[in-house]
Amino acid sequence: WWLGELNGRRTVSSIGGQPGVQTIGLVVPDADMAVIALGNYFSGGDEPFYAMDYAVWVMEQLLAA
Repeated sequence: WWLGELNGRRTVSSIGGQPGVQTIGLVVPDADMAVIALGNYFSGGDEPFYAMDYAVWVMEQLLAA
């Protein structure tokens, strides 16, 4: 687990996976919100998938609502 900050709010996250797969759980405890992102990771041709980027974007949208 990692402690961090997003838009001035404390976050707790866990990142994992294995070759070809990425996962993240991102929690903002004081907002009672959590986002889980799961995805296949690839690193050729098109844009690579980064679960953290998607989880952060979704959490930012939820916090702004």
